[in-house]
Amino acid sequence: MFGVIGLSVFSALYGVSRYIKDWEKIGNKPFLSLESWPKADESKIDLQAEEVETVVENVISDIRNVLKLVKVDKPKEIVLFVADKWKYKFFNSLKKEMEKTRDMGELIKKTMDKQHGKDISSLVPKLVKDPSKIPEVVLDQKTEIKALKDNLSPDNYINPSNLTHIEQTILKKIFSQIIEFQSKLSFDFKGTM
Repeated sequence: MFGVIGLSVFSALYGVSRYIKDWEKIGNKPFLSLESWPKADESKIDLQAEEVETVVENVISDIRNVLKLVKVDKPKEIVLFVADKWKYKFFNSLKKEMEKTRDMGELIKKTMDKQHGKDISSLVPKLVKDPSKIPEVVLDQKTEIKALKDNLSPDNYINPSNLTHIEQTILKKIFSQIIEFQSKLSFDFKGTM
């Protein structure tokens, strides 16, 4: 545990000190802390990518909570279900209509689908009462399935051959500095190297 925390603290400190040095090298004022925050370029924010990340994080959290409740450490298999296609269409439609009105009768009428009328009549009042249950960006079923398949395999492996030469060099330098940092910590805490 300490190694992970030490690595995180070291990485953060290294990153900050490196940034401050680079800040001064390019001719900026010496006190970075006195500068104003940069302005975000809203046009570069991908709301769909943000929603995909939210879906994946929520699913991972839900899986962990269920495993904890049933007291299973290493399940053989986890089966996930996604909503039927009609629900994605319904949520998109409801979201658009709720921008115009909050009248439940009008919303039910505008989003009605004969095949799923009972479900829609039940969902609309709940969602009008608590609109936070409607995602900011409604994905489609295909995108959600792809996001889950791409992001749920437990893997923290980084293939060095996929890194650029610069990234490989930086990674080697970071690892050597971590070893040096661990040696210093060992000496500081144990009095030995």
